[in-house]
Amino acid sequence: MSAILRLIDKNHPLHAHETFVDSGGWHGNMKSPEKYAKAIFNALSHPDAVTFIAREFPSLSMQVRIELRTLCNSGNSTGNVRKGVQRLNQLLRGELLREEQRVHVNIRVETQHGVGYRQKVVNPAVAGAARKYGAPPRGR
Repeated sequence: MSAILRLIDKNHPLHAHETFVDSGGWHGNMKSPEKYAKAIFNALSHPDAVTFIAREFPSLSMQVRIELRTLCNSGNSTGNVRKGVQRLNQLLRGELLREEQRVHVNIRVETQHGVGYRQKVVNPAVAGAARKYGAPPRGR
């Protein structure tokens, strides 16, 4: 199991992971991945914790990684935590934060002065379906 989860269960700060002495015998309980993700998210305000989390990120369970990504993408954090999230995203080579995607579609509009085109922003899933099936994307 991950060293991060052991530290959280023992209530040891993540930025002081070098001083942690493990007595062994830890059998983690993954009933609450939200608890672990929130503790990791709150520890991102410390630079040493960010490097430790980046190193241990692949060893975390899938549920904890999904919860942590959801928390990081929500944007509800203080300035130092937000800086830590951005730094962790850099260390993980963009694996943590999702990018906003905007798809622009040119729509033909007939006016009294002739034919014109205007751009409309559509949902990427709708644009992909329109390309695949040939139906024009409907907007709001």
